[in-house]
Amino acid sequence: MTLRFFGIALLFGIVAFVLRGFGWRGAPIFALVAAITLMSEGIGRLSTLIDSLKMLGDEVGAEGAVRSALKVLGLGYLFGISADVCRDIGEPGIAKAVEVVGRVEIIAVVMPYFSEIIKAGVELIG
Repeated sequence: MTLRFFGIALLFGIVAFVLRGFGWRGAPIFALVAAITLMSEGIGRLSTLIDSLKMLGDEVGAEGAVRSALKVLGLGYLFGISADVCRDIGEPGIAKAVEVVGRVEIIAVVMPYFSEIIKAGVELIG
């Protein structure tokens, strides 16, 4: 699987490089389609990893924390890829806005854990 994935990624990269060299304006769209194709190749591995993390969270009693960690990881990748696509098509302002909104979303997901940590700290001190 790894060598196949590497080969497909290398092929897409070479084709995108050649298309940009010819000045084809659709090269960023091709790169986006290639990225989606590559990500769909890795989804099987990702679902196995997610299932393993969920089982681990269930065993140690931290299923909520594991779920939130997976959300943060997913949001980070989602907003990062979205911002990169915006930069690739020549929209750095939109990319910056996507990054800011992504950070706010991640903070919103982890905020309940911050309040729990602060409460625990106050209980330890007092």
